[in-house]
Amino acid sequence: MVKLENAFGEITLSEDVLETIVGHAVNECFGVAGMAARDSVDGFVSLFKRNRVDKGVRILPAGEDMISIELHIVVIYGLNIAAVSTSIMEKVRYTVEELTGLTVHEVTVCIDDMKA
Repeated sequence: MVKLENAFGEITLSEDVLETIVGHAVNECFGVAGMAARDSVDGFVSLFKRNRVDKGVRILPAGEDMISIELHIVVIYGLNIAAVSTSIMEKVRYTVEELTGLTVHEVTVCIDDMKA
């Protein structure tokens, strides 16, 4: 849970909401073939829940009103991996900061697989 305070009161965002926002932002990026399981538990859960948009996303607190994001993705073969990764980092940072008001400390992109 991430809590934000402003002049109007307190806002609480669950990690599920943040993971869904990040998942949608990543899937809109060019060169992303899909999300990869971030660990064995995530892989096991994805057996029962198909097309999870938050698969491969981990949200970590990085201080007050700040978060760090770790992504595990599958990219399309033949594309410039550095360009795809940079595009994903910028898109995720912009989307999360615009929609939630949180500051994104860092976005870590782990490329786990390539798809032809």
